[in-house]
Amino acid sequence: MQDTCLAPGTASPKVLLEQVGRLDGYLHVSDPAVEWFIYFQQGQITYASHNVDAFERLERYLRGLSREFSQLTPEVRAQIRSQFEGIKQQNNPLTSDYQAIVWLVDNQLLDPLMAGTLASKITAEVFEGYLLLPEGNYQVETVVVEDLPSFCSLDPTIFVRRNQERLKLWQALLPRINSPYQRPYLAGEAVARQKLAPDAVTSLSRLLIGFNFRQLGMFLKQDELMVAQRFSSLIADGVVILREPVAPFDKLPRLNACKLDDDGTTTQLSPPPVDGESNASSSNALGLAAASVEAKTWKVVCIDDSQAMLNEIQRLLEGDAFSLTLINDPKKALMKIVSIKPDLIMLDVTMPEMDGYQVCSMIRKSSAMTQVPIVMVTGNRGLIDRARAKMVGATDYLTKPFAQKDLLNLLLRHLET
Repeated sequence: MQDTCLAPGTASPKVLLEQVGRLDGYLHVSDPAVEWFIYFQQGQITYASHNVDAFERLERYLRGLSREFSQLTPEVRAQIRSQFEGIKQQNNPLTSDYQAIVWLVDNQLLDPLMAGTLASKITAEVFEGYLLLPEGNYQVETVVVEDLPSFCSLDPTIFVRRNQERLKLWQALLPRINSPYQRPYLAGEAVARQKLAPDAVTSLSRLLIGFNFRQLGMFLKQDELMVAQRFSSLIADGVVILREPVAPFDKLPRLNACKLDDDGTTTQLSPPPVDGESNASSSNALGLAAASVEAKTWKVVCIDDSQAMLNEIQRLLEGDAFSLTLINDPKKALMKIVSIKPDLIMLDVTMPEMDGYQVCSMIRKSSAMTQVPIVMVTGNRGLIDRARAKMVGATDYLTKPFAQKDLLNLLLRHLET
C-alpha cells in the first residue's frame, strides 16, 4: 500500500472524485464526524463505505438477500458480524464490511454476481450521504492497493449523476423529512383513526416502533425513498410524527445540508420554513405500505435472573408489536418456551445454578426449538465464550448495557416479517 495526500484546498465531494484518476485503491475523506472510503479499480468505483454503523447497513442488505439465498442464515450473518465488526483497518486496506463481503464470496455463501449487486446497493446508499457534504477543507488521501478485490464496476460520472437525481427526490420531501434515518411514529391512535382506516392504524402501530426509513424499507420490502414519500403526507396531516436519528446516524449529513445544483456542485442551504399544508389524500398515500405490513405480534422470551433487567426489557419493547414472556427461573424455562413457540429468545449468560450456555443447550435439544434465534446477553465487562456459545446453538449475542436502538437492531436482524 502507498498513501498519497491530495493537494489541500476547498473542494466539493464531486471534485475530490475527479482528482482520483485511474486509482487502484481507495479515496479516504474525513469530515469532522465521519470517515468515508471510496474504492476504485482503474478509475471505476467498486465499493464505498463510511464508519457510521457499517454492519447495520450490511445486515439490512444481507437480510433482503436471504429471502433468495437461504445460506445467508441469521447464524451466518451473526458470524460475520462477530468476526469482522469493529476490527481495525491498520493491517488491511479494506473496511470491515468490505472484508465481510469478501469472506462471504470466498466461503461460497455469496456468488460474485450477487456480491456485485450487494456492493453497488451499499455504495449507492453511502454516496447519498457523501454527495451531501458541502464544499470545504477535508482531510483527504488516496491509498494504492495491490490486488484489490472487485465485485462491481461503476462509472463515476454516470453513478454520481444517478445518485444526484435520487437525492433531489429526497430533497423534494423537505422540510417534512430531512434525513433517511429519521424515525416515524404515530402521533396517537385517536388522531390516526380520524384520517385512516382501522386496519391501517393497526398495521402502523405495529410497524412504527422506532425503525428509521431505511430499516422500514427493509421490513416492507420496498425502496426506502418510496416509503418516505408515502409517509410524507401523513406527516403533513399530523398523523405521523418524526423523531431525530439516533446515534450514530445523527452524524451523517442532513438532506437540507446543501442543495444539489445541475452541474453537480453543492450549495449551502438554510433550513426551509415549515410547510403546514395538509394533504387530503394521506390515506391513499399510505397505499401499499400499510397493506404490506402483516398484523403479527412477535413473541419474545427473556430469561434472566435479574427482575430489574427483565423490567427494563419490557419497558424498551412496550407496544402491540411484541408479546413478552419474562422468566427469572431458568430451570422452568424449557416447559414455558415449548408451549409459547417464541420468535426470539433472549438469554442471560451469567445466572446462578444454571448458566446461559446450559439453558441454551437444553432448549436446542427440543426438536421444536432448533430454528428459533437465541441471543446470549452478557455484561459489559464479561466476555462471552463465542466458541462455546456456537457449540450449544446460540445465534447471536448482545452486550449490556443496551438501549432501545440496540434491541431494535437485534430484532431487525432476526425477526421475520
